[in-house]
Amino acid sequence: MIRKFIKYSCILMLATNVFAGGDDRDEQANIEEEIAAFEAQLEAELAAQEMIAEMIAEQESAERLAEFQAKLEAEKAAAAASTAAYQSQVEYDKKVAELMEQLALEKELAEFEAQLKAELAAQEMMAEMIAEQERAKRLAEFQAKLEAERAAAAKSTAIYQARLQQEQIIKDNQARLEQEAVEREIAEFEAEFEAEYAAQQAKLAEEKFEAEYEAQQAELAEAKFEAEYEAQQAELAEAKFEAEYAAQQAILADKAAALAAAEAAAKFEAEYAAQQAELAKERAAAAAALAAAEAAAAAQVSLSGSASVSYDDNGSAASSTSYDADITITSSVGTVGGSITTLTASYDMEGASLATTAVDLSTTIGPITVAADMHQTDESNLDDGDGDLIADTDDTGITVSLAVPVGDATIGLDNSGNVTVSGTFSGVTIAHTIKDGSDKTVGSASIAGMDISLTNDGGSSTWSIGTTVSGVALSLDSENDISATFGLAGNTMTVSHVGARAEVAEDATNYSTEAAAAYTTVAISRSLTSGATLSATYSTADDSLTLKAAVAF
Repeated sequence: MIRKFIKYSCILMLATNVFAGGDDRDEQANIEEEIAAFEAQLEAELAAQEMIAEMIAEQESAERLAEFQAKLEAEKAAAAASTAAYQSQVEYDKKVAELMEQLALEKELAEFEAQLKAELAAQEMMAEMIAEQERAKRLAEFQAKLEAERAAAAKSTAIYQARLQQEQIIKDNQARLEQEAVEREIAEFEAEFEAEYAAQQAKLAEEKFEAEYEAQQAELAEAKFEAEYEAQQAELAEAKFEAEYAAQQAILADKAAALAAAEAAAKFEAEYAAQQAELAKERAAAAAALAAAEAAAAAQVSLSGSASVSYDDNGSAASSTSYDADITITSSVGTVGGSITTLTASYDMEGASLATTAVDLSTTIGPITVAADMHQTDESNLDDGDGDLIADTDDTGITVSLAVPVGDATIGLDNSGNVTVSGTFSGVTIAHTIKDGSDKTVGSASIAGMDISLTNDGGSSTWSIGTTVSGVALSLDSENDISATFGLAGNTMTVSHVGARAEVAEDATNYSTEAAAAYTTVAISRSLTSGATLSATYSTADDSLTLKAAVAF
């Protein structure tokens, strides 16, 4: 295009010269030579320009390549920086997680230290209380031992005096009547003294218990205040920690989104592993339960029994020695997951041959229990004042009962038509039996450290209360029976008072029962390392002392 422009410019100049100065061929030839030279120079310049353009294009291509490579290197550097930033973020999150775990551990340690302090304080308080109880118990044991020694000395003196009086009675029949009067007065005095002493001891024990209870309440109130203060401090620290933790969680929330996928995968793997572990535990538990069921269903035979020998001086009557030996055979068999059938047979072994005392067979079929009494007991039928049966009764038979759980209660029905509803509600156990003629209700509960039992059978109510005070187990029932059991120098001592019994008139099935006066027993027993148990029992009913050695297996 440039070349054409030059040609047109030359033609225009030639035309201008022709019109201006006429025809000049020489000049025209020079001009043409100049034009040719100019065109040659122009072509050389154009070739050079094309070469320069190609060089420039190559240079631009090289620059673009360099720029592309530089851009690629920059992108690689940016990617490396991004990867490094991601790795740094992962490390940061890991450090934050470790920091949070450390903070949680420190919190748990602080809570554990606070709990430990409270428990140590409670243990110290309990140790002090136990020490006080031990001192009181030792003092009571010393006083009891002292009183026992005094009573033994008084009893020995009384026995010695009685022997002297008996000798005097043998020598002089007239003095016998006077001596009997003296003995009655001594017995009445001893009974009155024992009653007054028991009342004084009960009053002292009650006053001591009230003082100890007030001291314990004061100590418990102080310990409760300290525990509440420490709990408030722990709650404030926990609230501050939760606020700081919430702020950190808000900062880490955006960063945690990038790791959600990885955490989800890790969580899935952890849950899968936990499920596998739980399945393994369930399989192991099922195997253990199956083994236990197989062991319970296997045929088994067990023996148990007891034996004893007793010497009773029978007070003023002739002394006697008695023996007793019993054995019980229990055999059972069943199926895994099914019912167990049990046969129980008991025998008296003293004498020339075994004497059967009981044979019972029982089995269960779902909620149904079938029991068979296969032994006919030969009852005493003597009218000797202890309420024996007038005529023998057949006590063998089969009992079929049904027990169905309904919520917290169980409803039972037997073949005689008796319906029993039983269950435990808010710590109170109640059983009510609906039967022909008279219903029966039994209730029991533990309230403020006391075990209380109530029974109403056909309108006649009985009750009993049991508790433990300063290591002494006390019981009282509606028939004025009282007992106290406590340890004494490695032995177990039981003092019991049996209330008077009124006469029971004869009815259609039983002879009458004579009235009985109240009496008191004192029993001391000790378990030996050989497995035997020795006991000595004194009863005021007939002024007798009974020594007994017994063993059970």
